[in-house]
Amino acid sequence: MRYLALAAALTATAMTGCSKVSVSGPLAAGQCENKEISEAFSSDRAMKAVSYTRRCGSAYSNLNVSVLPTDVTPPDAAGNALVEEPPTDGKGHESRLELVWEGPRQLRIAHNPEMRLRSSSVTVSGVTIEHATVFELGT
Repeated sequence: MRYLALAAALTATAMTGCSKVSVSGPLAAGQCENKEISEAFSSDRAMKAVSYTRRCGSAYSNLNVSVLPTDVTPPDAAGNALVEEPPTDGKGHESRLELVWEGPRQLRIAHNPEMRLRSSSVTVSGVTIEHATVFELGT
């Protein structure tokens, strides 16, 4: 029973996001747009991890993750925990990621190995972040 409760708690704190990084017309110079994919809250609900796509003038969206206090609206900026870019082959790629809170101040971010990692942080606002790779992407 104890293990069942633990599994349920872990499942409740895990969020997966899937986003098609696609080609579309470029934005005007200096203009950016963010599109939220998902939010995952820490067990004490004091912090959240927000995944979103961000486009700035380019035809491709970057996948971003920001770690923020729960009551803070994500800024119009790149992710403070993770930014990954699609490969430069021009095909557009699906990026899948998992956000798993393993404790109130411990977050695991698993991401697609086909994407290029632009930046990642190991701590943000007192939250320790473990980065991993999702090997099986399934459908």
